[in-house]
Amino acid sequence: MSDEPRPFHVFRFFLYLLIIIAYLFYSSYLIYNIVNDKPNLKVDQIFLNEIDVPDIVICGASPELRILRCDLIANNDEKTPIDGCNSYLPPNVIDYDIYRDHCLTFKANKTIKFVKPNSGIDGLQKIGFYFYDNTTAAEMNTLGIASLTIQLTPPDFDFNSLTNMNKAISQMDKATLSEFKLQLNFIAGMVNYAAVVKFKTSTYRSILPRDARAIFGLDPNYHVTSKIENFINYFPFNNNPHDIPVGTTGYFSIAAGSFIQEQTSEERSNTILSAIAAAGGAFGTIMAGIIVFCFGDSRLNPLGFLRNSLNISQDSKEFYERSRFYSKPELKFSKINDEDKALVLVNEFNNIRYTIYYHL
Repeated sequence: MSDEPRPFHVFRFFLYLLIIIAYLFYSSYLIYNIVNDKPNLKVDQIFLNEIDVPDIVICGASPELRILRCDLIANNDEKTPIDGCNSYLPPNVIDYDIYRDHCLTFKANKTIKFVKPNSGIDGLQKIGFYFYDNTTAAEMNTLGIASLTIQLTPPDFDFNSLTNMNKAISQMDKATLSEFKLQLNFIAGMVNYAAVVKFKTSTYRSILPRDARAIFGLDPNYHVTSKIENFINYFPFNNNPHDIPVGTTGYFSIAAGSFIQEQTSEERSNTILSAIAAAGGAFGTIMAGIIVFCFGDSRLNPLGFLRNSLNISQDSKEFYERSRFYSKPELKFSKINDEDKALVLVNEFNNIRYTIYYHL
């Protein structure tokens, strides 16, 4: 059996119970945060020296749309004309349904790249396209100058996903598909005008909901969504055009507008590892606080709550004993008879006198 009084056993039991309950509540709070985590966004600037030529969907207003020639202009201004652009542009017209009915797709499959000026790398400066479209047929379906639609997408983009949103893996995939649908008519190549299109790229790295590595606290298996932002200017044709294919009704060029790629990454705020660290820190803080509260801090309060409680109890007891409600105990000396009292007093005085004489 312990020598501690019973109240101390009861107090210790309730203290341990309070600690366990508080710890369970805090652990539940950490688990809730892990399940309902809202990731933070980290934005980095990636400096590139080269960018893959994007896929280019060119949709006309009539089945007679043709690309007469495309010019691959290198970084050193050397031009490589390709009649019909047959190396990268299949001649058959495709119906993408959500676009206009007559579309051609330029695909380089990452075989050619735009390169940063003065980088010393061989690559392209821009690509020019000369096209023909039946302006009479086109103007029957448009209010202004007959034009075609140009859509730039990342090289790995699946156009069929625009009509099937189920292929979108992340929320950013769905948002990007919606943007493409909204921008279908954003870039237009107009008759008797030259359209100069420049673009910059960005990527969004998503953490998929069931990524075990990210939930645990390790590097996530990111799902990357590539995006392209376009800028366009229009210039009228020269009055005396030269070196252009016969029958050209319009021209547009594609070039990189920036070699700084913005990369946005999701980062989990709450993971299993961070929860373990937080739970351990909270447990240590709770225990330290309880120990200091109960037993005191040697620097600030060396007594503590328990010791102060004992002192208060002792002081209360002494106060009560000194009060008029507490009968004073009868001194044992009062039971001695008068002769004995006199003898005791004489002996005491003699002892005091002998002591004084001894020291003097």
